[in-house]
Amino acid sequence: DVSAVLKLDNIVVGQTAWKIVGEQSWNQTFTVELERSRELEISVYWRDWRSLCALKYLKLEDFLDNQRHEIRLDLEPQGVLLTEVTFSNPVIERIPKLQRQKKIFSKQQGKAFLRAPQMNINIATWGRLLRKAFPAINSTGTYSPSSYMTAVSDGRQTLSTNMPG
Repeated sequence: DVSAVLKLDNIVVGQTAWKIVGEQSWNQTFTVELERSRELEISVYWRDWRSLCALKYLKLEDFLDNQRHEIRLDLEPQGVLLTEVTFSNPVIERIPKLQRQKKIFSKQQGKAFLRAPQMNINIATWGRLLRKAFPAINSTGTYSPSSYMTAVSDGRQTLSTNMPG
């Protein structure tokens, strides 16, 4: 006996009844709400000790045209599954590819930060010091002068920040 399991984002959303392996093992319909899911996993299991016997992943973006798609799925490592896939009222949300960073420094961090004229160095040297002092980005995705312990010297001035306790 075999059964098919449908998963979206590793969550089971449907399962067929156990049937004997054959040409027309199942004739079942599943209606599933999709929220930002991109892939449907179809797993076929043996009922006995052998467990998982076949697997297939469907990219849902291939079915966004509101048409009925009759597909013959070649399962891995073996087997064939005849399926019908229809999207009803797809909502497509596109995230812009480029998103600008809102802030590099918070207002408090920016006030305590020494500028080039305050250090008596030119802008180019000051920029190089900043790149050496803050090469990484913290967990919030912004540069944070107070989150790193560094000391960089150009022979005249030393730029240092302190690590939070």
